[in-house]
Amino acid sequence: MIVSSAAAFLLAAPVTPTQEREQLGNGTFAGLHPEQQRLFAELIGRFSGLVGRELQPEQVCLRMPESLRTTFEAVTHALLRTDLTSESGHRIGTALDPVDYVDKILGQSPGQRGDRQFLLYVFLKPDAADKLDRSREFIRKGETRFTIWVSR
Repeated sequence: MIVSSAAAFLLAAPVTPTQEREQLGNGTFAGLHPEQQRLFAELIGRFSGLVGRELQPEQVCLRMPESLRTTFEAVTHALLRTDLTSESGHRIGTALDPVDYVDKILGQSPGQRGDRQFLLYVFLKPDAADKLDRSREFIRKGETRFTIWVSR
């Protein structure tokens, strides 16, 4: 689930009007694409179950730390707008299609290396490896338990 040091925002006090005005760009749940909304709402739903308290994705989105929100928005936005194509050039979906659900969002973490910040950890759908193998936008690096996919 969400990294424990970042989870405190979920249980914070309600958003004030001043906080709402300080959002970068749209910064709202309603401003997300429907697929981004689904992923975010499922993440918050799972966290709600863990803490035993119903949390609303709209409110969480407004009060979460800027670096977590922008990391989620930027990564999912990029995946949503990256077409996957077969070797023959036929579109087989977007890079977001293989994502089943978001497990963790890592935003800015002072003192951490750059490769330990601004990350989205996801679980992939059962057919994800096949879809990524067929796409020319990704290549497989190694045959380990944790396959690494690298954009070409």
